[in-house]
Amino acid sequence: MAESGHTKTLVEDTPSGLRVIMPVPRVGCAMVFLGVWMIGWFAGEFSALNALFTQDSFFSPATLFLLVWLVGWTAGGFIFGSIFLLMVDGREILIFEQDLVRRRVEFFRWGLSWRYPLESVTNLRPTGDESGVKSFVSFDYAGPKGDKTIRVGTGLTENTAEEVVERVWAAYPRLMPRTERARRAADGAAAEIPESRG
Repeated sequence: MAESGHTKTLVEDTPSGLRVIMPVPRVGCAMVFLGVWMIGWFAGEFSALNALFTQDSFFSPATLFLLVWLVGWTAGGFIFGSIFLLMVDGREILIFEQDLVRRRVEFFRWGLSWRYPLESVTNLRPTGDESGVKSFVSFDYAGPKGDKTIRVGTGLTENTAEEVVERVWAAYPRLMPRTERARRAADGAAAEIPESRG
């Protein structure tokens, strides 16, 4: 296990392959703000629904405005509610199998999943954001809609991201970037050269 933010990142061998579980970071002030905002969201949602269903004419300008507002308000509630639930019990999961990489983002066992054929995945590496504060695990994916970089692990520290990548490289060496492979080969060759005696 490796320390990561408020809990631990877990890298484990399973019968199907290597699984990496990375917690979503908890930001205390954001959780409090979103919790209070969600209370206001519920009040606004139910008030708007009540007003909508008690209108005399469904096609009045006020009713149409309320309907448009309600659609936006509901969408905002789902977005911010999901962020709040991710902070409460969110985690990102990477599963490396024989021919597939599975990525999942979930809270309370509910979430979204993506699948990437292992043959289309390359250059697994630790990366940082522009500010140099956060670290991630990234890999390149050559998909049917073009190449893209997938970045996971929003709660990782630099050391944890490096530890995760080293564990995956040990199990799946083909995911190591060519530059890293070449550097390690050069370091190994340099170590084999005996020191000259003067």
